[in-house]
Amino acid sequence: MLQQTPTQWDLDAVDHYHALDEKFFVLALVVVFIAVTAKLVRIWPLAPPFRRALPSNLPKYRKRLELSVSALLQWLWLPLFFWLFISSHRLYDLFGQFESTKFIPISATMGDLRELTKYFSLALSVTAYAFLVRWNLLTRLVRLRD
Repeated sequence: MLQQTPTQWDLDAVDHYHALDEKFFVLALVVVFIAVTAKLVRIWPLAPPFRRALPSNLPKYRKRLELSVSALLQWLWLPLFFWLFISSHRLYDLFGQFESTKFIPISATMGDLRELTKYFSLALSVTAYAFLVRWNLLTRLVRLRD
């Protein structure tokens, strides 16, 4: 005779597969991070970081700074748009599951919401990095104008 015992589910111990949209999300964040870093590194040959002296080729340096600052404005918002896309997709799937089942375990809902906050923190980290690089370049541009 088999004895029935209640089982406890530990969602933290369950291996999660990485969905295709999550892979694209992480790839997009890496692309944004690399693009922002490239914008910053393109400025360094003309004026190395942490040096107060003005570069010798001032018009070229100013033009490159202005182009980089304007380009970074577009890159700045891209991680948040990626997060909004993946969140809306995940919430659509989650609410679709709610419609098909009568019983919804709260632990499953919390796990999905926790996953969305993980994506949000990743997007905010890359956005903060882009913001700081843009701020650095704007500071250099303002110093040139003075």
